[in-house]
Amino acid sequence: MRRDTRGENGGQRVADSLFSLAHILEDFKEYTHAAQILSQIVAISGNNPDMRPHLARAYWFLANVEAKIDQGGNHVAELRNKARESRKAIDSREWPDDDTDEGFMRLVGWMLWPRPTYSKTKMNSLDLDSLYSIRLQEAGLDPECTCQRDKTTQTLGG
Repeated sequence: MRRDTRGENGGQRVADSLFSLAHILEDFKEYTHAAQILSQIVAISGNNPDMRPHLARAYWFLANVEAKIDQGGNHVAELRNKARESRKAIDSREWPDDDTDEGFMRLVGWMLWPRPTYSKTKMNSLDLDSLYSIRLQEAGLDPECTCQRDKTTQTLGG
């Protein structure tokens, strides 16, 4: 919806919505989809100075997800370095540098809601599954694809 209103790249609001979606996917252990969403944030951020906080945060959390997928230490370390470099490029930061999840969350100071956590046991699973499917469609992903990845193989099924 925000992309329809603000264009394909959409700016900060789209990046923020995508970031929330990536966390939902991560909570569902859909690490491959979460990585795709975080990579979209990196792509739409580009070199725009207003998007640097989102870029740094996306790189940091992409490193977290890639570590869960087990992409190897070099790739994760490279993403962390990109997060730190992007953070250095942000003008007038309010907080000192902190290489933690919380430290990178603080870079996007205008975010008005906390990271959502969802539990199928606490919510009607039909409603949660519908929300999940809608969010995947909005992000341009196939909601019928369930991705499960262990340390050695990736199995796609629908």
